[in-house]
Amino acid sequence: MNPFRILLVDDDPEWSEGFMRKLNGLKQKQQLEELGAVGCNRLEIHHVMNQDDADAALGEAGPRTYDLVLLDLDYPAHPGPAVVRQPGSEFQGMSWLPDLRRKLPHAAIVIITSYPYENALEGAVKAIRDHHANDYVPKPTPFEHIAARIGIACQHVRDVRKLIVLEEEYHGIVRSLSARVFAEDGSNLLSRVKGPVFAIANDISSGDTSAICAAPEKLRALYRTLEKDYLELIEVLCENQDVCVELDVVELIRDLLDLYERRIGAAGARVAPPPKSQSQKVVTYQSDLKVALHEVISNALDALECSKKTPVGERLLAVSVEKQEEDTVIRVVDNADGFSDDAILNMFRPGKIPRKDGRHRGIGMYIARRMMWAISGNLIPRNRDEGGAEVLLSLRSVPQK
Repeated sequence: MNPFRILLVDDDPEWSEGFMRKLNGLKQKQQLEELGAVGCNRLEIHHVMNQDDADAALGEAGPRTYDLVLLDLDYPAHPGPAVVRQPGSEFQGMSWLPDLRRKLPHAAIVIITSYPYENALEGAVKAIRDHHANDYVPKPTPFEHIAARIGIACQHVRDVRKLIVLEEEYHGIVRSLSARVFAEDGSNLLSRVKGPVFAIANDISSGDTSAICAAPEKLRALYRTLEKDYLELIEVLCENQDVCVELDVVELIRDLLDLYERRIGAAGARVAPPPKSQSQKVVTYQSDLKVALHEVISNALDALECSKKTPVGERLLAVSVEKQEEDTVIRVVDNADGFSDDAILNMFRPGKIPRKDGRHRGIGMYIARRMMWAISGNLIPRNRDEGGAEVLLSLRSVPQK
């Protein structure tokens, strides 16, 4: 039977050793299950006291990943004497959290700290809100209470794990849908290219010297158009594209909107994309952001196509990008009928709001938010006072090693 693997990151040896003794004292099955070690017969605890050893611990874990991380927000980056920090200084653990959550997406992360300054609670709340830690417990709390809170956090993570199979299946659906969009738009794409190709052929056969000289560059331009679109298709279908890169969010959005030309026309809508002159670069995981944007834009187009309040010709899909302090915020707005009360209530509960047309499974917005969480971002849907709906996708650059 597999052990329940715990990583404790804390530079307070007295508290850590006492806490580990109490953990190791949990021998009975009921005690282990209350801690969250369901189906495990023993605990395996790895204690590190600085960032170098913490990184090494994750590197050594390999496929034997940790089930639980107990993380002190304040600890030194390197071995040696602890650095005396002043009130308001940055938490070491806070800067490591995005990478930790990325590497251990299915682990429970519980913040345990006695950091004495006033911003300790604020830091813990930020860790939970922005970086998806599962709970915060101050060190002075009795061991039994800490163990109970850890058990609740682990149960929450197990509930999320039950949705992983569904999520993986949905990734396949997204890739298939993307392929179908390309296939449906293929004839339009080829039609757009076919006309200019025939025109170039006519120029060549006319014997006009200047037209013949211009023909090669015109053909190269058409080829570049085809190559760009079909390389995009290959990228969408590629399973292993989870690479952190610097990308221009505005360019990514405009490219995605180009793919929806047919659906935009079917919805009787017009599009207001971010301007070409704008540029907003972030370092993030491109595939996750693409999936999130795909879901949000597709949802908005569905709403426009089915709108009863907004007539054809007045329907609008607007996508904008702006910088707000450290965050890049993408705003997707439509002037359709807005989210229903049922949609607002169940939007992030997979399968609770299936569409009547049978084409949707009611998990798109759930997947979109999970993708944003995976890149340390967030997704907020809401109705607009002037009608319609908007979805805000906020993200910031992922820290690089």
